[in-house]
Amino acid sequence: MPLSLVPLSSSLINTLFFFSLLFPTYASTDAERYTACEPFSCGKLTNISYPFWSNDQPGYCGHPKFKLDCQQDNVTIDIVSHTFQVIDMNQKSKVLTIARLDLLADPCTNDYVNVKLDPEFFNYTSNDDDYTLLYDCGSLGYTGSVNIGGARAFNCPIGGQDAFFVANTEVVNLISLGCKNSINVSVLREAVKSDSDVGNVLASGFEVGWSGVNEDECDGCTRSSGRCGYSSSTTSGFMCLCQNQQSDAEICKQNMAGSPEPTPRVTPAKSQSPPYSQTFPEQSPQSPNAPSMFSSIS
Repeated sequence: MPLSLVPLSSSLINTLFFFSLLFPTYASTDAERYTACEPFSCGKLTNISYPFWSNDQPGYCGHPKFKLDCQQDNVTIDIVSHTFQVIDMNQKSKVLTIARLDLLADPCTNDYVNVKLDPEFFNYTSNDDDYTLLYDCGSLGYTGSVNIGGARAFNCPIGGQDAFFVANTEVVNLISLGCKNSINVSVLREAVKSDSDVGNVLASGFEVGWSGVNEDECDGCTRSSGRCGYSSSTTSGFMCLCQNQQSDAEICKQNMAGSPEPTPRVTPAKSQSPPYSQTFPEQSPQSPNAPSMFSSIS
């Protein structure tokens, strides 16, 4: 009889020991995830949170399409394999102001690429207008600023020919110039009205609204003092990170509203090179969108 009790007692002890290790590990992992996904700051952008995540956070802190590369005061995001500078962010209205990084400092380029957004997550807003940059255009016979069909001329050493910035609806007015290359760009309507410099208008960027990242579920999670995260193992791709419990439910069961929020991390400020600058006369507002009549020629 004593011999039969020995293995039973050992089995019970091993089981208890296993569970004593298992539960604290889960709790620790959950607390670590919650802490790792705290809101962060980069440059003038503060209190950034899901669906965005920074390059120094774990991937579960944000949606894969919303990763930010934060290099001190320079914040960029890749959309459909193209890099954009993040100029402003409004998480309440879910709107980003972004600018093409390749045209941020200078509208002159020899890489004539039209970029596209991912319509599943990003869409233009009503504050944007469609314009075309025309390159390698025929000579007008004189130098200086011009206003043909509302176009703005700017100097580009590349190709040694004239370049123009024109609303898509007015491109037809410059077809006789025989421009060889073009780029379609989106710009802020107000920037076009208030600034005659093409480089400054492009550097002001354009707006995109974001969606498709489990907004309703995330709202419920944050109301219960949780933090939103991403999980590839769930159907929706969403998980709620809770401070004091295992995060396998959408909503935290324990309301931790009284728990103090940690101070967002702040990245040291660093000055950025000034955008391309050139002065042109004020132009009248442009017409709404229309497709460009020019195709890029490599």
